[in-house]
Amino acid sequence: LDEEGVAGCDVEEVGTGVWRLSGGRIEKAAMMTNWDYHEAQERFQRIMNALGVSKQLKTAGATNGDLIMVGDVDFKYYEETAMAVRARLAGFTDEDEETTARLDEVDEELREMMELDGEVMRF
Repeated sequence: LDEEGVAGCDVEEVGTGVWRLSGGRIEKAAMMTNWDYHEAQERFQRIMNALGVSKQLKTAGATNGDLIMVGDVDFKYYEETAMAVRARLAGFTDEDEETTARLDEVDEELREMMELDGEVMRF
């Protein structure tokens, strides 16, 4: 990716646990995503990774469950892909005992978040 792709996204904390993403590429990707399909949501997460947006969010302090706003879409932030979370929740992991214990706490939090209505909201 060129510099504009990496540096072209602004991450702004607009409240506690609430973040706004702005920039031509990320807003266009959000606008072009069909949020009704799981695969499209996964693709958007890959785009966020490719543009460096996920790293920017993490560096800025975003945590699992924070609200992310981009264009006319709001969604919950997770460091891992939904597929990775599902695999870990199903017991597929190569982690040591200490890491597994820590991840068990995170998994419980993620289970609760995944049960909430409205994963993606459009305005």
